[in-house]
Amino acid sequence: MDVEFKDVTYETLQDPEFLVAVRAAFPGHDWDKAHEEYKAAGETKNNSAKG
Repeated sequence: MDVEFKDVTYETLQDPEFLVAVRAAFPGHDWDKAHEEYKAAGETKNNSAKG
């Protein structure tokens, strides 16, 4: 049995060639909506950029 784990990193999601390939492989999906950033559950405007 072979098991392969593949991860998609933030850097991969920013790669224009990767995005073109994903859109071509899955043309029926709204990738603009899927690729938008959003606030995590429980995140507020006051604590979103602590550091």
